[in-house]
Parts: sequence; C-alpha cells; structure tokens
Amino acid sequence: MISRWICSLLFCLGLPAFATSDFWEVSAHRGDRGTYRENSMSALVHAMDIGATSVEFDVHLTKDRVPVIYHDYKLNPKDFVGLSEPILIKDLTLAELKAIPYSDRLATKPGDTGLITFEEFLLAVKERESQSKHTIPLHLEIKSEKEFIHESAPIQEMAKEISDVISKVRIKTPIIARAFNWDVLAEFMKYQPAIPRILLVDRGYWKKINFTAAIKQFQPIAFAPNFHDLTAKSIAHLRAQNIDVNPWTVNDPMAADKLLKMGVAGITTDYPSIFLKRYDPILKKKACMGFYR
Repeated sequence: MISRWICSLLFCLGLPAFATSDFWEVSAHRGDRGTYRENSMSALVHAMDIGATSVEFDVHLTKDRVPVIYHDYKLNPKDFVGLSEPILIKDLTLAELKAIPYSDRLATKPGDTGLITFEEFLLAVKERESQSKHTIPLHLEIKSEKEFIHESAPIQEMAKEISDVISKVRIKTPIIARAFNWDVLAEFMKYQPAIPRILLVDRGYWKKINFTAAIKQFQPIAFAPNFHDLTAKSIAHLRAQNIDVNPWTVNDPMAADKLLKMGVAGITTDYPSIFLKRYDPILKKKACMGFYR
C-alpha cells in the first residue's frame, strides 16, 4: 500500500491516489521516439539518459544474416535518402543497408546517420557499462509475426544469429526477449534459455489465449497485449501467478491512469519522459533491474 505521504504528494500533483504499489516500469517504445528517430542509436541511448526503466526495439535479419534494428519489415522511403519505394530488409545485405543514409525527416544526434546493427547497440551499452553510466534492461523484440512470416527471415535463422550476437558481446545489462510470433521465442529458448521472455499479443487476440498452455510452454515473465484489450480480471489472474502485464502502446495519461488502477506492472510508451515525471512518486527505482536479474 502506498504510504500516506506519497498519497498526499499525488493529491498535490493532481494525480489519482493509486491503490497499487506494484507499478514499476515505464518502457521506452523503440527508444525515446518522441524525441529522436525511432530505433536509432540516438533514441535508444536517450531512453537511458532520461531514466526510462527499460527500452524496447525491433530486430530483423539482413540478406547476409546480420541482425539490424528497425521496426517495419520494409524500409520506408520517407526514412532514407535515395529510396524510391519500400524494400524488404531481408533482401538487402548489411553493406547495402549501410549505404542508405537516414533522411532528415526525423531528428538524430550528430553522427547518427543510418540504420544500426544489434551488435553496434550492444557494444554501445557495453561501453556505457565500462564508463559506469546508467543502463536499462533491453526489451529485444525479435521481429516476426505469423501474418507477415514471408517478409522476415526464417525464425530458426533469426533465433540463432541474434543469440550469437548476445553471446559474442556479453553485456551485463539484462536482455528480455519478446515477439508476437511465439514460435520464434521457442527457437530462441534453445540457444538462450536463461533470457526471460515476454509474450506480445496483437489487438483482438487477448480473449483467445489459452493462458495455462502458454505459461507452461514459454514460462514468460510477462504478457504485453494491446492496452485496449485488458481487463482487471485478466491482469489479476496473471499477477496471481507472478506474471506481469505491460501493455503497448500507451500515450494517453488518462488511459495510463486507468491501467494502473487495473493493476498493470508497467506501460510501454512513445513518450517515456512524460510518464516518468507523472509517476515518479510511485515508480520503484531500479525495481526492473532487480526483477530481471
């Protein structure tokens, strides 16, 4: 239960006095994309600088099987210079991708001029670790969805290559694997059984889940559904089994307040700085680091 002085502070801030003390995560969706280009090095590192509790990003494989960070399966021509039409990441080599610079449509920091590899990001995290700079858990989304299965690399290759990068760089910062296509998580578990898993759920599928079977097979630490689908009853059912719920993508403060009252453990948002400030009195500092470790 929140202490009396925190309740008083929430009242002064104009926030509802939440009856839960279990909320502990504001995850930066594709980095702090409200400030910088999503999934860029700028956005991912900035999420650490502002104190988000974790950062989420998407990983694909190139034609030559290099894990790279980008959201869509196809490059958006608006995001890059000299690209006239969308093109699948899996059809381009890393060298070809690196030859296509970012457009100036969205902001990045100086020197952040193009798409980055998963390894480059992990090395940046490792460098921060060596300098005793703050890092946050990494929510690694292995980009695979059954309805787009032919637009991404085979799940066996994705699991293996992403795992190899993790084993090669060996950061201390926790990594959490997540995916909409749970089959790719099953493959990833073969290589990295100790890495925690989160089951992503697309909108409209929440009521169709066989939670007992999913929990038994994947042993997730959390589910991440679309926030519109959640009910207090479903959240309570999972929390009773020590399984968290962190919905996506929550950008409306009023919707977030409602979700907190329902018992979510966190939210994933495009605007982490807004919610970090809003919920500062009730966020448990460093809770996610301890939980994932």
